[in-house]
Formats: sequence, C-alpha cells, structure tokens
Amino acid sequence: MSIENKLRAYLATLDGSFRDFSSVEHLFEDLYHSGFVLQENENILDRKQMKQFHAKAFEMGSRATLLLRVTSQDSIEYKFRLTNNHWNIVIHCAAEVKDGKLYKAQPVDGSYPLLFRNIIIIT
Repeated sequence: MSIENKLRAYLATLDGSFRDFSSVEHLFEDLYHSGFVLQENENILDRKQMKQFHAKAFEMGSRATLLLRVTSQDSIEYKFRLTNNHWNIVIHCAAEVKDGKLYKAQPVDGSYPLLFRNIIIIT
C-alpha cells in the first residue's frame, strides 16, 4: 500500500468516534517508521510521543479532514485539520518516507502550535 493510501486509511479512522487507540494501533504501526521523529527547530517529538498524542486524539473523539497531500517516491507533504470539543488545529508536514512509512517529518510554516506540544505533556 502506498504511503498516501496508508495516511488516508489512518485519517479515516479519526471520524469523530470515541475509541480506544488499541483498535487502530496496527494502522499507526503501518504508517509510522520505528525511527520516526518530528522536528521543529530544537523541538523533537519521537514516535512514542506521537503515539501518545494520537491515542489522546482518539480518546477525545477527534475528526481529521485531509486538506492537502503531495507525494513522491521518498517523500510526502500532508495537511489535515484535527477537531474535537477542545481542539481545532491544522497540521501541515513534509516527511521523508523510509520503508514505506513516515520517517523524518518537519512542520511546514510552523503549523504545529504550542497546543500540540502541550498535549504531549499532559497525556
């Protein structure tokens, strides 16, 4: 399955339903490389922190809407809106693809707000 299809399948599960992350964890595992990092300047989120954020998003009944995607064989740029009763954020990243998974990602235009980093701390 292409990285774009993996991303679409994963985001489709963020449909506003309150669910336990374990029910979709296999899709996360298929999308995020074991060495995944998201880096914005000196701020780095690793795969474990990203998983915590996603688990919180599912727990809160979040909905994701894909706004943009541009792919090549070894990279993808994606943008989506993540909403629930507490969040309304746009996430826009460019990522290197390795072994068919998201590997090294970087926010585009500083799209990861302070809220995102604070969510990691409270999970």
